[in-house]
Amino acid sequence: MKSYFDEKLNTKLLLQEMLPKLCFNPLDNHICMDCRYFKLLTNMNISMDIILNCIMTIVNQVLSKFSQYIFHVNFKSFSISDCDKYRLFMTDFSSTMDKSYPDALEFCYIYNPSFVISMFHGLFDMLISKNSKSKNKIQIVKVY
Repeated sequence: MKSYFDEKLNTKLLLQEMLPKLCFNPLDNHICMDCRYFKLLTNMNISMDIILNCIMTIVNQVLSKFSQYIFHVNFKSFSISDCDKYRLFMTDFSSTMDKSYPDALEFCYIYNPSFVISMFHGLFDMLISKNSKSKNKIQIVKVY
């Protein structure tokens, strides 16, 4: 039988392994986010604050060297029900980015959206604030 300590240690080790896969900076001012890891982390009951802090740390690191960033988001396996389930997080993320870095987004590439999601391009507007000058900087890329 696993002890409470073993469970906490396993969770900490998983976090150390998964957070760098959730959001990372592969090159220059590019930031990549993989929603598959986002779903895994939230299914492990990792708080949205920890996830948001991880993303913001990467954004801060990039913006300490560059004035703008290019955001790549992999939505593979992300469904309409996931959009509904994580709407609050997406809204908080958008609001935080708009308040902290209103003009820092150079471009956002959205990869592997589900068929239904790609039909509703407007769903991605929640990633970009209504006040942002970045509205026309989103491109959906179907890789599959």
